[in-house]
Order: sequence, then C-alpha cells, then structure tokens
Amino acid sequence: MMILFAALLLPGFSSCALQSGAGSHQPRLQLTGDALRITLDDQRLILQAVEDDMLSLRWDDERLSPAEREFLEAQRMPLTGNSGDPQMEVQSELRMIDRYRAAAGKFEIESRTGGVDVFRNGEYLWGLDFTGFGHASDFRFQTGENNTLYGLGGVDDDIRLNGLSRRLRNESKYGDHTYLYVPFIFSRDGDGFFIQGHIQDAMGFGSEADGSFQLNQQLDEGTLLYWHEADTRQLVRRFYELGGDRPLAPEWFYGYIQSRYGYRNQQEAQEVVEEFAVRNIPLSALVLDLYWFARMGDYDWDEANWDYRELDRFLENRGVKTVTITEPYVREDALMFQPLEDMGAMGADREGNTVTWNSWWTFSQAKEGGIIDIFAPGAEEYLARQYQRMKEQGIDGFWTDLGEPEERPNEILFGGALQDRSKRIRGFLVHNYYNQHWSRIIVDAMKEIQPGTRQVILSRSGNWQSPSLGVSVWTGDVQSSWEALAQQPAQGITAGLTGFQLWGHDVGGFIARNGIPDAELFLRWNQFGLWSPVHRAHGSGSPREPFIHEQSSEDPMARLTVQSVVLREQLKTFYESLHLQSIRENLPIMRPLFLEYPRWEQAWNISDAYMLGESIYVQPLTAPMTRLEEFSLSLPPGQWYDFYSGKRYVSGGADVTPEYEPVLETIPVMLSPGAIMPMDSPRGFGSQREPARRNRGIVTLVPHASEGGESEFVWLKSDGESSVDMGAEPESLPGVHFLLRGETLTMRLTGGYAANPETRLNLELRVPAEVPGAGGDESWTLQGAYYTREVQLSPSASEIEVELASSGE
Repeated sequence: MMILFAALLLPGFSSCALQSGAGSHQPRLQLTGDALRITLDDQRLILQAVEDDMLSLRWDDERLSPAEREFLEAQRMPLTGNSGDPQMEVQSELRMIDRYRAAAGKFEIESRTGGVDVFRNGEYLWGLDFTGFGHASDFRFQTGENNTLYGLGGVDDDIRLNGLSRRLRNESKYGDHTYLYVPFIFSRDGDGFFIQGHIQDAMGFGSEADGSFQLNQQLDEGTLLYWHEADTRQLVRRFYELGGDRPLAPEWFYGYIQSRYGYRNQQEAQEVVEEFAVRNIPLSALVLDLYWFARMGDYDWDEANWDYRELDRFLENRGVKTVTITEPYVREDALMFQPLEDMGAMGADREGNTVTWNSWWTFSQAKEGGIIDIFAPGAEEYLARQYQRMKEQGIDGFWTDLGEPEERPNEILFGGALQDRSKRIRGFLVHNYYNQHWSRIIVDAMKEIQPGTRQVILSRSGNWQSPSLGVSVWTGDVQSSWEALAQQPAQGITAGLTGFQLWGHDVGGFIARNGIPDAELFLRWNQFGLWSPVHRAHGSGSPREPFIHEQSSEDPMARLTVQSVVLREQLKTFYESLHLQSIRENLPIMRPLFLEYPRWEQAWNISDAYMLGESIYVQPLTAPMTRLEEFSLSLPPGQWYDFYSGKRYVSGGADVTPEYEPVLETIPVMLSPGAIMPMDSPRGFGSQREPARRNRGIVTLVPHASEGGESEFVWLKSDGESSVDMGAEPESLPGVHFLLRGETLTMRLTGGYAANPETRLNLELRVPAEVPGAGGDESWTLQGAYYTREVQLSPSASEIEVELASSGE
C-alpha cells in the first residue's frame, strides 16, 4: 500500500523541503512522495516505513550503472508498503526540529546536529550519526548504554560482537575458518538491523558500555532495515520470516556423513564403504572431493578411475548416498571451458576478454583457468543441464565449494561482460551473492526433473536467501586442534541466529599437521558432531573414518568414537523432525541459551554451550581430560537430567552451579522438563533399507515440573525424500504427535502414517528414575537409570495416554 504523509507545517515553511536548524551539520528532511529524504552535506538517505512495523533506510550511489542497479535491486528483501498514516511535522522550539512519524506512529525520527534519533512510542531506541562525508561514509548507530550486540553470521568464537571489527567479505581462510557474513545485527534491548551492502562495507562494534556499532562504506549504496521486538525470540523469528520458507533436507542428510580429501578412485571409495559394512557401522552418505573428475571444471566423472553406473549400484544396494563437489572455476582444457566462453559466461575484463590465471586448483603450472560468470545470459540454463545430468547419473547431493568466491581478480566483471559491456557488473558487488545465486540455479534445475523432492546443497558460503534454498553450511578448512574445536560452537550459534539452521563442521578438523587427528581430539569432535545439526567428518591428507584409531577391539577411543556414529543413526529421524519443528517456529535448531532463558543474566554471555531446540542443553568438551579439572557446567536455572546417565542436576544459574565430573564416554547433554526426544532403535550398516526397523523406537521423556507445563513434538515418519507442507497442521503430517501436559503424555498417529493399515509402531518410553514420582505404577520397569514402559500404536489403537509420573508419591 502507498504510504500517505501528512505534513503539519508552521507558517513560512515550504511543503516540498523542510530545512531544520542552521548550518550544514543539521540534517535536512524532505518529503518526496512516500519517502523521507535525509540530507547532510553530500550524504543522501531515503527513509520509508515498510511492513507496518519496520523502517527502511537506504543510501544510493549515482555512480552505479543501470545493470548494477538492476542486479542489486534483485537481491533486496521484498517488502510491502505501510498501511498506517505516517506524518511529518515541524515544531518551533529553541532550535528547529524535524520530526517524522512512521509505521502508524510506532516510530519517530528527529533530526539533530550531526544525525537523527529514532524513538518508539516516545522512548529512545537508537541514534544515527553521520561521521563521514562524500563517497566514503561512516554511519554510527547508537543503541543505548550497556547493550550487547549479536548476529553477523558465522565469524567469531564469541557470540557477542562488542569490540569486534570486520570487513563484510565472505571468505575462507585456510587453516583458520570461513567468514560467513549475514549482516543481521540485534541488540539485547530488542533492536534489529539488517544491512544489505557489499564487500567494501566494514563494521566495527563498540564496547558493551556504549552499545554502538559503526558502518563504513567506500561506496554509498545499500539498505538498512530496522525493527524492534522486546522478545528476542520474536526479533530473530522476524528475520527468519523475511528470509523465506526453509525446506527440509532428505532424511539421510541428518545421519552420519563420511568425507575425505579425497577418495582418489572408485576402488578406494568402495573399500571404505565395505569397511563400514564389515564393522556394522551405519553410514548415510559418502562425499567425493576433487578426484571424481579429471580436470577442474569438468562437472563429469573421470572415466579412467570411476564407473558411475557401477558405483551407483554398489552404493544404492548398501543404502549409501553420494555427494560430489563442484567449484566455480574452470581450467582452460576442461570440458566446460569452451562452451561457457562461447556463450560469454566466463568472467571477463573491461575489454571483454576472458580473465584466466594459474592457481592451486589448476593442478598444473602450465595451465590456467577462469571463473564462471553465473550471472551471464545463458549460464543458468547451461549449468542447470550439467546438474540435471549429474542427478540422473546417481549423484544425490551437491557440494558447491570455493563459492565465496575464494579467488576473484579485481578486473573481472560479471553479468555477461563478454557479450555486452553495458551489462557488466563489478565483482565486489556480486561477491557475497555469488554462492547464493549458484545454489538457486541448482534448486531450480532439480525442480524441473524432480518436483516435490528434497535436495542437498552443502556449502561454506552464502547469503541471507541461502537458507530458503536448503543450503547447509560448515566452517571451512579449520585446523585439527583443540583451539579450533573450541571455536566451533559460537560459530554454529551465530550462523543459526542469522538464518542457517543446517550447520556443521569438519569433524576432526581439516588440517592435521601431524598426520591423523589426535585420538582424544577426534573423539570429542565426533561427540560434538553427534549433537550438531549436521554430522560430517572431513579432512585433508589423512583419513577421517571413525575407526582410524582402532588398534584393537578394546581400544576405548575408537570404540567411543564409533558409538557416536551409531547413536547419530538412531537420532537421524529425530534431527529431521527437530528441523521440521524449527522451520515451523522460524527459529534456529542450534540456539544460544538466551533464546530459551532470556531472564538468566549469564545466558547472554555464554558461547561454549547451546540448546538444541527448546529442551536439550549441550556443552561440548573442547580440551583434553588433563585440562578439565576445573570444568563447570553453564546450566540455566532449573532441573536438568543427563541424557546418558539419567542423573538429576539442579542449577541455580551462576550462583549455584552443580558439580559435574567430565568423563571420556560422553559430553554434557541435559534434558529440561518438557523434553520429548524420540529416536529409532539401535541400527547398523544398511539399516535404512530395512522398513521394519522404522516401526521400533525409543522415546526419552521428562515430565513438566508443574501441571500447567505443556510441550509437543511431531516425529516425522515420511518417505524421507518428498517435500513436506510446512504450514500443515500437526494432525496431517505423517508421523506421531506427542503432547505432554504436566505429567500426562498423549501419543497419536497422524497423517498418512495413521492411514497405513500396516503401521505397527512399538515404542519404549523412558523417564529418568530421578524424576520425582517416576515409576509410580506397575506398568513401569526400572532399567538402569530409567523407568521404561512398552506401548504399541496402530490404526486400531492410534492414540494412547500415559502417566509418566505420580506427583503425589
């Protein structure tokens, strides 16, 4: 809807320009159509009310070409106008004040010397200072004193941004980690900022004492969106909603995924899979790195070392899926180079010449290559055909690597510069959007040949729209070290806060300086991988299979590492269902503690522990046992139950921290009251090909501590491949709906799973024995640390109610 402005003017002021204050340091506010223009010397900004409760602040550079302007417009969030009645008025005081009321009176913008201030219902929210001039501009945003800032993507080992300084360029640093920037910033007080710019932007964050951040721009082009939510969950949820609906991955992607740089030929790959089979270790997918093709940019099998038809039969017969790597670079003798150059879809210079250079990925000092111009006319269709062919050859998922892009000479122009120089777009403008556009090409290609199915895209880069394309990210080529392991949780938390629900890391670390990873480090990294949204082992130059440290059947490190992989297979459909729940809630899977415990002061500062969904607390152990003498939990206040031991812990927060003795066998995984955690019965290699195993499960439950407590969970029981209607009611989804009210659990078969006359679901219910009143009647049996009970659901008995505890006993 068009925004209507009412200008309330005092005598002597023009309706087309409202000049406030004297001198050039007072911003000038001007009504132009449905927008408010803010001008201070050479700086020009446009402010609009959008989406009824948001502000859009935009700055525009006249030096952009029409093609560049069109490209950037296509990347912006689609927003609607405001349905309220924003106003602008001038008040006469000791000095003139321009005031702009927007979003049905929810926001007020007042000009002052050197900047503007934003109020909500008369309460100060933040101020914007203009501290630079011309085409290199600084904007300083002041959110208020003692205000912590969060977000920005997966970039650091602390969830707090205060004191950080970063240039917003997606890049992967070998031996460090990937810097994935999604400039969604929010304050503890409820201010949400989303900045759409480019890699020449930089941000600096002040101390918590002043709660400020600064945006530096070398080119005056970009958009800032602002909204306010007192509830942090609602604030993050709003960003998720703006990013669009997220799809589920195929069921197999939530299991254990094995990767290595790399399996050099088919025999080596099949021998690894057979080793899993002999040891009866479950394996969901095998990832093939660079060696599946002959030259960088072939996007096809190296037939000298691979028979893709035989490999597909071999893996499908064992229930193992395949993921293959592709890159944006094409060597000059690769299969795709000439076709792409002929259609003008290689990165070119200002003269229209393809830019080539020698790099590590050419694997030859005598060869050069270039980067695909995925924005050029014809490039999408050509690449779509390549991925469709790969899918038809039996490849189940795609790994888009180096797509930051890792290397991009500055002289390269995009948008079809080889064909039409007027269409060219400078590289720094497309850089952070490259991988996102690449992912969209793949998704659209798969929709043509496999409509209604789920897809896998594994990447280390992306942008705000990438999660809506189902992209799963990881932290890049990290060191195999305790220090690198300790950095991972914070990066997963912040990636989740900025939209990426599917997140993982190279289990074991990518770079092991002394051969294979240290045995204890490898165990702890796998235990962390088990409790991460994606569990994928990967590394360079040495194996990362879970049994690499096995010297004998009694070797504890290898045995415990394998146990993590086996348990991940049991939890595969739980993670699929947890992702479904997170999508429907528009919240991360891996969450900072403050999303669930905002009133606990310490939660806002914790970077080494997180929540999986609402009720599972995880704290990875990121140091060897010899350095864990003073380890302490960061448990929020309340009652908690150890998933492994069933032991009860009572936390008073920072003041009363329960004692916890670290052990080699497990890491701290705690369940809060209201937890509902279904998983499959123990499985071995190839069990996904045995449908009967899907009809047995274990459900770990913790009743609510009060009668008023309520929680629910849908355990998805689908074919694992078809798309799921995210807006459907729980009763229509195929699976089991669990509803826990106080101590009473109701289980009900739903959707197509309930309609199938063959459905017989045998469940073992488990309640920690230390739950007050657990095992209150003879239907429960004490087994170790849990009371258990067997139930069966079927179409003739599709709903069962069970009392989990007797509060009066």
